[in-house]
Amino acid sequence: MVAIINTLREHPGADFWGFWTELKEQVRSSITNEGIARNGLALAGAVSMCYLAVRLVQGAQSYIAYAY
Repeated sequence: MVAIINTLREHPGADFWGFWTELKEQVRSSITNEGIARNGLALAGAVSMCYLAVRLVQGAQSYIAYAY
């Protein structure tokens, strides 16, 4: 990133469309349905674990309040 910024400062009128096209192609080829599915499942698992933790804390709080 620093190299790109330095290049832009040194050559303000240079054509960088080739760089952006290459970057888009690289990103497009690295994104697959498997990766999207894996990341989606990981996100769903993290949300489920957070929900479970919140429910456990709420249950413990209500139990403690009831016992008190």
